[in-house]
Order: sequence, then structure tokens, then C-alpha cells
Amino acid sequence: MDSTAIPTKKQFWISIAIFTQALIATLGSLYYSTFGEPFENLMGGNFFPEDMGFVPCELCWFARILMYPMVILSLVGIFTKDTKFTNYLL
Repeated sequence: MDSTAIPTKKQFWISIAIFTQALIATLGSLYYSTFGEPFENLMGGNFFPEDMGFVPCELCWFARILMYPMVILSLVGIFTKDTKFTNYLL
């Protein structure tokens, strides 16, 4: 099957799952590094406090370098209906 083939329903839902996972991981890491612990923030009455974020460790930086582009690549793969965009991610 070439990359111009129309993706099946299974391929479509897998690509949506990849995009969703990458987006949640990206937004989660941005929230934790900017605002800190969400449960403590809720208990304190302010979900978006200033200067309460965690400093990422060295391994977290490598995870971010690999995770953030996955959101864009998976979204482009979904919109272009590329059946082999998972190869780019791997």
C-alpha cells in the first residue's frame, strides 16, 4: 500500500489516538513546568499561579524534544491522509 492510499477506519482512529496522546503529553509538560502541581493549585484556589512551575530534569528535556514535534507531524499526517506518517514518527 502506498502513502497516497485512503486510510482505513482503523488507521484513522490510530492516528487520532497518536495525536491525542502527543497533545496531552505536550500540554501536560507545559502546564507542570509553568504552573506546578495542579491538585495543590486547586486546593489553593488558583489553577494558574505564577512562578510555581517545576524545573524539568535533563531527561525531561530529551522527552520534550521528541514529543513536541509529534503533535505537528501527526496532525499533518491526519490532514494529508498519509497512511505511513507513523514511519516518520518512529
